Amino acid sequence: MARTAKNQTVIEDPRLDPYFITIDEFNHTVNIKITKNANHFRSTGNNKTYSKSLSYFPNFEWALNWIIKEKMNDNKDYSSLDAFYKNFKNEVKQIKSYIDEKISSNS
Repeated sequence: MARTAKNQTVIEDPRLDPYFITIDEFNHTVNIKITKNANHFRSTGNNKTYSKSLSYFPNFEWALNWIIKEKMNDNKDYSSLDAFYKNFKNEVKQIKSYIDEKISSNS
């Protein structure tokens, strides 16, 4: 039988969408929000949103890095390494600026 966590912290932010992180006493879990398509031929007509666990990490930093890497795996074609790197830097900058802002406001 699977053990359930006693306490769970949920971290959601628009910069992480569609991903979010849950933290319990065992690990940091990266989840994704999935909305079923009501127009799909097997659908019952409702838009149902649910979450799916994707990966487990021992700390918050690893979970955040995984999200950044997944957001970069966007099925786009890049004409150069520079274009890809620019997009990558933008994703990292968004998350890093948020973290830096929070650290400086707590000091």
